[in-house]
Amino acid sequence: MDRKASIADLDNIIELKLQMHKEGGYFDVLRDDAAEFILKTYQSLYKNQQAQHFVIEFQSKIVSCTGGFIKTEMPYSFRKVPFYGYITDVYTIPEYRNKGYATLLTTQVINWLHEKGAKDIRLIATEQGRELYKRKGFIPTDEMILSID
Repeated sequence: MDRKASIADLDNIIELKLQMHKEGGYFDVLRDDAAEFILKTYQSLYKNQQAQHFVIEFQSKIVSCTGGFIKTEMPYSFRKVPFYGYITDVYTIPEYRNKGYATLLTTQVINWLHEKGAKDIRLIATEQGRELYKRKGFIPTDEMILSID
């Protein structure tokens, strides 16, 4: 069953987020108190209606999630619509993959962000997710990153 997540679901969503980081090989970049910090941040964003996850649940267990966030940093804060949508936390437990869950939940998040008034939606795509996002109309940008050790 797919549904909109509630604040009560955030503990489970954060577990999936941390698992995603472990699988991706970038768990070690998270702060030591990541779970607690993410929970506090997400709770605040939910209360301010600046975040929403959609989930798929089987037998009272969340097996897939996708999150949408309203972000207001520069340069978007200078625009007529001073924010953009951001998609993250796209994760499905391995045994439930390849069933279209990420596609369904991403569509729900895009719709939620559109209802909030977002004119642009951004995300960081993994290799596995790149085709899904291309099918949804996302295009690569000219953004560049410099990592400093």
